[in-house]
Amino acid sequence: MSKAVVFFAEGTEECEALLVVDLLRRAKVEVTVASASGSREIVSSHKVHITADALAEEVDYSDVDIVVLNSEWEKYCE
Repeated sequence: MSKAVVFFAEGTEECEALLVVDLLRRAKVEVTVASASGSREIVSSHKVHITADALAEEVDYSDVDIVVLNSEWEKYCE
């Protein structure tokens, strides 16, 4: 089974992020939602509360096939 990590961050656009997770899971890809915000609890741009599966630093990337970054990711690259 393929594996993917989808990064979420504080203020993420929930439709943009969750649609990717939904489509990958429908395609039978094992998806881990990883928080780049330092907390598993994330509040989206429209104040929807989302709980990530793991923090970005907790994920084992050695067997991941794809990493997906959403549009809020650039805030955490500074």
